[in-house]
Amino acid sequence: MTPEEAAQHTKEVIHTLGKGGGYIISPSQEVMRDISIENIIAMVKTIREERDKVFD
Repeated sequence: MTPEEAAQHTKEVIHTLGKGGGYIISPSQEVMRDISIENIIAMVKTIREERDKVFD
């Protein structure tokens, strides 16, 4: 998975499950060793950019 794909997937999850609040986005329980740091950064950056859009 590329960082762009990770960001897009994160965005989709936020907008699908975050409507109305109550959804806490995070990796399931831990970030696995085979996940690239670039994908982790893309996920966190996307969370920060998108979280306020869901609650507008």
